[in-house]
Amino acid sequence: MADTNATALSTEVIGADAVAAYLQRHPDFLNEHPELIELLTPPERRLGTGVLDMQTFMMARLRNKLAETELANKRLQALGQDNLRSQTLVQAASIALLGARNFEHLIDSIVTRLPNLLDIEASSLCVENGQPLPGRADLVGIRVLKPGAIDRIVGTGREIRLSADTPASRALFGLAAPRVRSVALARLSFGPGCSPGMLALGSAKPEGFAPSQGTELLTYFARIVELCIRRWLASGL
Repeated sequence: MADTNATALSTEVIGADAVAAYLQRHPDFLNEHPELIELLTPPERRLGTGVLDMQTFMMARLRNKLAETELANKRLQALGQDNLRSQTLVQAASIALLGARNFEHLIDSIVTRLPNLLDIEASSLCVENGQPLPGRADLVGIRVLKPGAIDRIVGTGREIRLSADTPASRALFGLAAPRVRSVALARLSFGPGCSPGMLALGSAKPEGFAPSQGTELLTYFARIVELCIRRWLASGL
């Protein structure tokens, strides 16, 4: 049996006149299939000595532009995949915190489970020590900071701070600090009468967190942490 594709491409079946007629009826064909431009060989025009054929330069420029566009599309696709993965991780982590059985279980989940759930190196819950959270906070992993420390670390008036390729503080991450290369910090508010709080996330990747990144997912997740803690405080632990 003859190769159908070979027959379809045979010059005896589709000649130059047929191709030309098709392109005349479909003038947008190359716009819809720009990758084919790379396969075409533009004719060289004889313009005389010392006269440049601008058509050749224009075709080369178009090919370069096409290559740049393809590279940009690949980068956008990779970025979209990274964003989708981050959303999936944050959703799984949110469900885990919402399912905490009690206050101690919630704090333990923040400290021990979040690194695996978010694919990071370390996480911690920090509270200024002016008015500590009630309960056995000192026994379940809450890191106590001096009053005013969160304003100094995050920045006065700022809710989120992302730092890339920077050493982490032992005050925030304890023994895990040497393994942390980039940091995400988010303010937490536990309600009237409670000291300011902060969620600290550390990545082993120098660019795991960076100032150029969006903060919407981190802001959302910080509110989840905040609401979970408020719920247990309101229940009397």
